[in-house]
Amino acid sequence: MKLLHELDMSIQYLKGVGEAKAKKFECLGIKTVYDLLTYYPRDYQDRSKVKPIFSLQDGQRETFSGIVLGHAQSAFHRKGIKLTKTCISDGTGYVYILFFGQSNMDKILPPRSKVFVTGRIRRYRGEIQSTDFEYEVIDEKERELLHTNRIVPIYSLNENVPASIGQRMIRQAVNQALESFSDIKDMLPAEILLRQQLSDYYTALKNIHLPQNPEECKKARKRLVFDEFFLLQLAFGISQKSIAAKEKGIKYFIQGKMVDAFINSLPFTLTGAQKRVINELLHDMSQPVPMNRLLHGDVGSGKTV
Repeated sequence: MKLLHELDMSIQYLKGVGEAKAKKFECLGIKTVYDLLTYYPRDYQDRSKVKPIFSLQDGQRETFSGIVLGHAQSAFHRKGIKLTKTCISDGTGYVYILFFGQSNMDKILPPRSKVFVTGRIRRYRGEIQSTDFEYEVIDEKERELLHTNRIVPIYSLNENVPASIGQRMIRQAVNQALESFSDIKDMLPAEILLRQQLSDYYTALKNIHLPQNPEECKKARKRLVFDEFFLLQLAFGISQKSIAAKEKGIKYFIQGKMVDAFINSLPFTLTGAQKRVINELLHDMSQPVPMNRLLHGDVGSGKTV
């Protein structure tokens, strides 16, 4: 079982990343496995609904699958860029996905290979085409698809990100990190997980990045948000305990009669919550340690009293 501090390992040691790619990830603030796994998606696309090619709608972003039949390369596209049209069929129709400036297409998408594609569809001169798309070749050796035929995570990218660092590379790196750290130890005790009905840490990380359905994503977010608040409260508790141990506060001797006289002079009766909070404040003020308390309440709840 791996411990949490092992997530501080550089991502360059993840399979498929290496030193050169790891350097490029730094522009996203990602240096360690922890940085990578906590680089949560900004959005998701549901690419799980695979449509027959004949039913693809013009102007819509659709997901389809099929067999690569071959590639046709035009002499030159405008500005001297080569255009390659790759024909894909599922038996109900044909789609041409267009590549600009690519070579060795037989190696990238070998004929007879099966692919999943998600892209913007256009019908042009009697053809179904797509120039804005993502694809994934189905490899029987891989356990699952990352980029299509599922709910796909979308990550934030900034203007400093190299062109070689895109959504596909981030997903691949995240998936490799999840596989490498599938036995990560949870920082929360089992009784807290049970009482709060929370996912374990690894499951939350996996489902925030690669959820099978929206409910999994919701549960993952609940666990990770709980962690943030839990650690914040823990830090406050440690700080308060440290202050109490090192610093002495002013001990106030509260005169009950004066407090009672003030309360009795009010033109209204205090609520149960007000009485409880006043007693807590008076108790803290009577202690020989600094008080660290936030009085919080809605407008009109009686904070001023």
